[in-house]
Amino acid sequence: MASYVLRRLLYMIPLLVGITFLAFLVIEMAPGDFFSTLKMNPSISPEAIHAMEIQFGYGDPLLLRYGKSRGTFAGVGIVPDRVVPADSALDVALAEIGARVQSR
Repeated sequence: MASYVLRRLLYMIPLLVGITFLAFLVIEMAPGDFFSTLKMNPSISPEAIHAMEIQFGYGDPLLLRYGKSRGTFAGVGIVPDRVVPADSALDVALAEIGARVQSR
C-alpha cells in the first residue's frame, strides 16, 4: 500500500509540471501584454518601457521565462509594489484583503 501511495505521489510531479507549463503557454500565446498598454501612454518614455521589458525578462526565451516564473512561485512571493519572502506571503495577502475590506 505504501508503495502505491509513493508511486502515485511521484506521478504527480510530472503532471503538475505539465499542467503549469500548458497554462504558461496559453497565457504567453494570448495577444497583447502589459507593455502594449504602456506604449499607448505618451507620458511614459520608450526607454523606460524598454528597461521594464528587460527587467521582467520579456527578451528571454520561453523556457527560461517559465523556469523563472516557477522559481518565483516556489521561492519568493511577488506583490505589485514590493518583493517579500514566501513565508510571509500569507501575512501580506491577509493585510491586502483587510485593506480592501476596510476601503468598502
